[in-house]
Amino acid sequence: MNHKFKRAHSHLFCSAARGYSAFDSRSNGFVTEDDLKRRERKTGLEIDERVETLKKVELFFTLTEEERRALAQRVRVAPFARGEIMTHQGAQAHWLYVIISGVAEVQLSVDGGETSEKIAALHSGDFSAKAG
Repeated sequence: MNHKFKRAHSHLFCSAARGYSAFDSRSNGFVTEDDLKRRERKTGLEIDERVETLKKVELFFTLTEEERRALAQRVRVAPFARGEIMTHQGAQAHWLYVIISGVAEVQLSVDGGETSEKIAALHSGDFSAKAG
């Protein structure tokens, strides 16, 4: 199996595993069954999942259920792959990262940026704010 096929296969598997579409071998393409009722149900389930996640983050413990639900409707999920850089030291940004699952390493550039040193690890429920 060559590298390009592995990568394409991974994307296909992830898409199918998430239930976004089904493969139609007759057309060599994807068939999406996406009607209004399905989209509303899917959005509702995603918001419910986000509310449950926010309940586990200390920063949001004092929010009411209504406030959490309002926040859950506005947050954006940004998945990162293992080893992918979320942000760079010194970069300007205006958001809050909440770790849902996995571990994120916080590294500090040393020696004029030649190397970096791990200074912290963020786990599920941890957050990191970066304001520019």
